[in-house]
Amino acid sequence: FFRDADGLPRTPRPLERKSVTCIDGRVRNIIAPANNTVRAVDKDGERSFEIVTEKVKQVARNQFGCGSLEGARLETRPIDVDDCYGSH
Repeated sequence: FFRDADGLPRTPRPLERKSVTCIDGRVRNIIAPANNTVRAVDKDGERSFEIVTEKVKQVARNQFGCGSLEGARLETRPIDVDDCYGSH
């Protein structure tokens, strides 16, 4: 998973499984990044996930000219049947 500016893991170690509601609505017990890295977004009845690190947030705000973005949303179509978050 991601590391902060000092090189420390953003997700506490040891990694532990937690219950996550995936983009397809299934609840799965997975090893997931901390909420300061990837966060669930529920909007208009649809679930998606955003990468919310400081760098990604700044790049997304610059790219889209929107100072209120909290991160970069991941695609909501999984590539694989086991995908929870979507991808790219």
